[in-house]
Amino acid sequence: MAAERARLRMLRYQLNPHFFFNALNTIGALAENAPGQVQTAVRELSGFLRYTLLDSTESPETSAVQVVPLQDELEAARHYLTVEKIRFEEDLQWTVDLDEESAAQRIPAFLVLPLVENAIKHGQRTSPSPLRVAIRGQMTTAAPSAPSQLVVEVTNTGHLRSEGHLRSGGKGGTGTGLDNVRARLDARYADHSRFALTEKDGRVRARIEIDADALDKPSTTDA
Repeated sequence: MAAERARLRMLRYQLNPHFFFNALNTIGALAENAPGQVQTAVRELSGFLRYTLLDSTESPETSAVQVVPLQDELEAARHYLTVEKIRFEEDLQWTVDLDEESAAQRIPAFLVLPLVENAIKHGQRTSPSPLRVAIRGQMTTAAPSAPSQLVVEVTNTGHLRSEGHLRSGGKGGTGTGLDNVRARLDARYADHSRFALTEKDGRVRARIEIDADALDKPSTTDA
């Protein structure tokens, strides 16, 4: 659990600096050119940063790793994407599609957000304009007799950049973020989870699958 918490902090610190500085630059530009949008940008940035601090009050000795409803993780993604939309305007289009059953499923915090950041960062460099990002969460079964599973997908237009390139220092690489996602899935769910990063027909898809019987039980307070 200590290793998983360390990975969580690494992911949070990786997300915050670049996004935060870019967002501040965007807000500075809005103050001069579109002051009516400043309040929206600040509100969305505040919502995202609040989520990134959700375990900051826990003691360092606490072994438990923060788990959250998927709907909370994707609400943070909406804040993130709204700020990026203000920044890139018509060069970015995004959607979030979450069914009611999957919304309540509890997952480790920051499991999906690195995939969203990855889609924005690398999609910008490989996608025609506009970059299209889609997030989808649903409970599904691979076959009628198979057990159900939580599936979360983050897709973007563009092409897959090799993770070897990312780890070797390629511009804007997030190979470490993907490695941490895999490691956290393996540590928490072992053989009950799967992660794949693929490309087909001009779209890159990051897909997480977690068997339903391995998920933390939804809390009654999350409803």
